[in-house]
Parts: sequence; C-alpha cells; structure tokens
Amino acid sequence: MNTRKLNTKNVFVENDCFCFDSTRAEKLVPKLPKLGALCLICSETELPRDLGIMDNACAENAIPLLFENVTLSNRYKLWLFTAHCPWQPKSVMVKHQKLWKGLSRKWDLSTLRLYDEVMSESEEGIRFAGVGEVAQDGFLTSILLMREEPSSFLILSERDNISAEMKSSLTLTSLFFLLIRNQNLQLIG
Repeated sequence: MNTRKLNTKNVFVENDCFCFDSTRAEKLVPKLPKLGALCLICSETELPRDLGIMDNACAENAIPLLFENVTLSNRYKLWLFTAHCPWQPKSVMVKHQKLWKGLSRKWDLSTLRLYDEVMSESEEGIRFAGVGEVAQDGFLTSILLMREEPSSFLILSERDNISAEMKSSLTLTSLFFLLIRNQNLQLIG
C-alpha cells in the first residue's frame, strides 16, 4: 500500500489536488478566501482493496501533520464541512432532523463540536449544510463520513480566521456548492 501527498497553495486555479470554480465563487462571496489544499491519496495494487484500511493509512499520515505538530496545532483548527448531497424532500421530518440528527443515526458525532445547520431551498427540495470543529479523536470519523457524504470536506484554518467568516450562513452555504471535482479525501488549509 502506498500513500502520497499532493498540495496546492490556491484552490481557485487548476491543480491536481482540489479545485473550486473562482468565477462562481466571485458571484457568491464578497471576497475569495485564501485556501490551499493537501490531498492524501492511498493506492493499493493487491485485490481486494479495503477502503477502511486505506482510509486508516491516510489518517495515520495526516494526524502527525495536523495534530502532533505543536506549532501547527496552536495556530490552526480543523473544521468539517458537510451537506446533504441530493436534494431532500420538503417534509416536516427532514426539517426536524436537519443535518446533524440524520447523520448521528449512523455516525458518532460526539467527538465533533457541531454548529447550527444552514438550510438551502429550491424547487427540487431542501438541503442542510453544517460545520463542526474536529479534534484528533474525531478525525477518523470525519474521514469516514466524508467517504460516504460526497458534499463533505475538511478545512484547516488559522484559529482567528474561520470563526466569524466561515461559519456565516452565506459563506458556508456558498462554499458547499463551489466544489467542482475530486471528491477524494481532502484536507484544505
């Protein structure tokens, strides 16, 4: 099994790691945030491939980078952004469960510090998006959740930078729908 790292300093330009559509972003948010990306890619030539083992390999490579580096962990926080991928029906049940209650039926979210969800509505239905602060004990859960929820990603941000701006409903909702490709394990910072 091999694990490799890809990175970029700007996710708004074409790169091999992670790319946002800057034209759409400029229409949705007043100022483009400064975002780079780090992707950890695990490959296995032997069959059968076990995605759980591969996810663990990526997590083992990421944990020292994110949580055991004192300088980094003192300056930055890791955030999980997730949203309903398909439009949900406009039902009382969906509006009651929102995002976190629905996900908590399958995932133990107790290791994440969760913030209120934001709802988007269209003719097709409704979607909820949310953000949670990730500590080391919730990192693997975040990775596994991202594996099954395609509208999910992790953002590494300076501690003071994300609080007001990224948790605001306009920016949060807008960023979820800017992702244009590469739904693999991504760490953004």
